[in-house]
Amino acid sequence: MVSVIVPVYNRAESLSRCVDSILSQSYSHIELLLVDDGSKDDSGLICDGYAQKDPRVKVFHKPNGGASSARNMGLDNAVGDWVSFVDSDDYLNSDFLEILMSGPEADMAIGSCRSMINGRLSRIWRIPDVQIDCMASMPEFFANNLTSLLMQSACVKLYRKSLFDDGTVRFNPEISLGEDQLFGLILYNRIDSVKVNGRAVYNYMLSYNFSERYAMSLDKVNHMLYLLMTEVVNLEKTYGIDLSDYKRSVVTGWLCDSVRLEDMFDKQTDRQRREIYSSYIPCEELDHNPSMLCLRRMKNHCRNGNHKEALRLSKLFTDNAGQTIKQRNDLYISDKLLLCFYLEKFPQLFHVMAFLLGKVNAFRLIIKRNKLFK
Repeated sequence: MVSVIVPVYNRAESLSRCVDSILSQSYSHIELLLVDDGSKDDSGLICDGYAQKDPRVKVFHKPNGGASSARNMGLDNAVGDWVSFVDSDDYLNSDFLEILMSGPEADMAIGSCRSMINGRLSRIWRIPDVQIDCMASMPEFFANNLTSLLMQSACVKLYRKSLFDDGTVRFNPEISLGEDQLFGLILYNRIDSVKVNGRAVYNYMLSYNFSERYAMSLDKVNHMLYLLMTEVVNLEKTYGIDLSDYKRSVVTGWLCDSVRLEDMFDKQTDRQRREIYSSYIPCEELDHNPSMLCLRRMKNHCRNGNHKEALRLSKLFTDNAGQTIKQRNDLYISDKLLLCFYLEKFPQLFHVMAFLLGKVNAFRLIIKRNKLFK
């Protein structure tokens, strides 16, 4: 039996679509655990209604404590041999569980997902099909796939329930952002086998809501990075693997997403961000990266009013975008640069760079959220 765990908080509008997609699975030997995390809308009543109609549905009501505590309650009460997590605004294809249950057993089965924005397909996330049944093959799998969105999420997967039986693998209830990423790293230290099916059977509702991570102070970001890096080091030891590229991706990703417009040119904040970076990543990597030096010069030319030279350098930079933008440390400085362009009111440069980097919509939303520009 599969235990499907859904944390619910104020999702009255999307909850029925989610629950219906789970109860209509072609693989029907399931229990559905709906954990109402103190919802203030009708979500709790909707959950109770499903429990009255279908004996496979179990409902738990608790005071609001966050998605992590809700998922943990689900884990504590699950009785299936397998566990899967679904977010209450997402929904499944009817063959989601059938596909992940098919074939040889593995500690973790991974599907593929569609990310949707306002009901329209944004992207399909997938990992190449693979079947790994021994620890010796795990290092290569992690080296190739750990940065994938699928590996950062607790969803789109099926887990062997015994991985959680001793109570040590749980979501951290003290964090509200990045909890899936941390949970995954803890769990990956325990698995000996994995299988991947490339069919897109999970539908992930994506929203450009940057407010939580942007609201995090650098001290909180640093604490989160400490938790993540601790587990990455454990993973390196468990499988004898070098995850330097992944570390760089994690550190620069979190630092990039913590950049706020209002402190863009604050020297103390920038110094703190750099100190955090260098505490995890050798600083010479930052100093001697050619594309980052190019971007710094572009910013300096903008500050000095030399727009023509900045545009020339922007073309030089974006001509090699396919090579440079793939690295998250380049993303960190390019995101900062775009915000610098807007802060210093160089809209022409901003839109040129935003278009070339494919970030127009995201940055419009960031700017709108900060309400700094009309």
